[in-house]
Parts: sequence; C-alpha cells; structure tokens
Amino acid sequence: MAFHGSVVRRDRSGEPARWIASISALGEFLEREIAMHRVAELVEASMVLVQHDWDLYRTAKAKR
Repeated sequence: MAFHGSVVRRDRSGEPARWIASISALGEFLEREIAMHRVAELVEASMVLVQHDWDLYRTAKAKR
C-alpha cells in the first residue's frame, strides 16, 4: 500500500483561505491543522491494517 497525500492552501479574493487535503480527494478545510489531522488519521488507520496483514504473513511464513 502506498500513500500520496498533500495539503495545499487555496486563497480566493474576499474569502477566507481554504486548505485542500488530498488522499484521493479528501476534502476542503478552513484550517491547515484540521486538514493535516485528517490526513494523519487516515494514514494511521490504514497502517493498522497493513501491520495486521504483515503479522499474519510473518506467522504463516514461520510455520513453513
């Protein structure tokens, strides 16, 4: 599993800055910190699944 993510500031005339968080179009946020937190949440949750699969693989390999 690979991740490509970004958080980019978008300034529009007369509007507050928006922060675009992207891991497969994650969404728009009013603050950078909120966007970064959401990206971190998704990456961390996905890594739990990767670690689980890795543990299963190592257990099965050790039994061979």
